[in-house]
Amino acid sequence: MNRIIPAIAQAERLCAVAIIVGQEGPAYRPLGAMMAVYEDGSFEGHLSSGCIEADIISHCQDLSETKIITYGAGSQFVDLKLPCGGAMDVLMIPTPPQEPFQAVEHALSNRQPAALAINLTTGNIALSDASETSVANDHINLFFEPPLQLCVFGNGHEAKVFSELANGAGHGVKLFSTSPDTLERCAIPQSAQHLMTQPKITDLSAIDDRTAIVLFFHDHDLEEQILIDALKTDAFYIGAQGSMRTQQRRLADLEAQNISGIDRIRGPIGLIPRTRDAQTLAISVLAEIHAVAGEAAK
Repeated sequence: MNRIIPAIAQAERLCAVAIIVGQEGPAYRPLGAMMAVYEDGSFEGHLSSGCIEADIISHCQDLSETKIITYGAGSQFVDLKLPCGGAMDVLMIPTPPQEPFQAVEHALSNRQPAALAINLTTGNIALSDASETSVANDHINLFFEPPLQLCVFGNGHEAKVFSELANGAGHGVKLFSTSPDTLERCAIPQSAQHLMTQPKITDLSAIDDRTAIVLFFHDHDLEEQILIDALKTDAFYIGAQGSMRTQQRRLADLEAQNISGIDRIRGPIGLIPRTRDAQTLAISVLAEIHAVAGEAAK
């Protein structure tokens, strides 16, 4: 959803919006997944692995009123198969108003959740106070949370590689380092790079419960204040690079200072044990962050 809301909110030649409003059996995309179709046939987002997008575009370009089309099992389009074997109902709305999507975009940009209620018959779209995506009676509620935000603190190759991987995956990344060389070598936007004169978190209010904090320091003396600050926030993930022995020493030092909540600090970090290169570590840690985020959302 990171790009689809701005794509709809800011589009100048928007033709229609297509939304998954019903599913049976296995599905590639979740309920509420959206696709924006433009007048020239280009699109943003996807509802399958490429099986039905061309047909959706064709219908949207000829659309005069809101309608629902079923794909997969039980569909009238027997030549369009869903390899997963399931079925989905797709709501198509011609030239939807952009104001509700602009309101959602504004909320998300301010790290606030938002929701829309869409009538399945008329296609009418309004802001909602729903707290989950669901179909209820004659409408679907679409719930949007702020995207995951990754605050990376560290020096050296591991911090650089992780930040580049997360940025490439479309996440909002902020890299904080006491090393100018680390920042200069890191291929993420300059606006996401921050040189620390002291190793600490200066703006606790910028970290919410959709934020992961991860530390990549070989000099573990630089970690302490950052971790103390991190424990004052609502970050859903706090982790620090190092071995099991390093983690035990780290927690013991904080416990000796009567720092509470130290069980929130993860280590060794990552789903792959005993990694020996920065690339594998980056993949391992990013996967763990997503796993933790998924558990928190249940």
